[in-house]
Amino acid sequence: MLGDRIHIYIYGDRNAKDYSIKIESKIVETIESQEEKVEDSTLAPPGTKELVQQGRTGYKVHTYKHKIKKWQGC
Repeated sequence: MLGDRIHIYIYGDRNAKDYSIKIESKIVETIESQEEKVEDSTLAPPGTKELVQQGRTGYKVHTYKHKIKKWQGC
């Protein structure tokens, strides 16, 4: 994963096959970030809050791989 993208590579010899590959994805669910609270006695005064890491929106995704046969007409 690089930044906010995932890179997927499909390896193979394009000239040696009689089909192509298409990847399709659908977002099924959006998952909002949640706040996690942890007690830390080293912070002063008591009750002080510190942001450790900003949350990010998550996604549940269904991904489909389509194998498309090339037409070899007469």
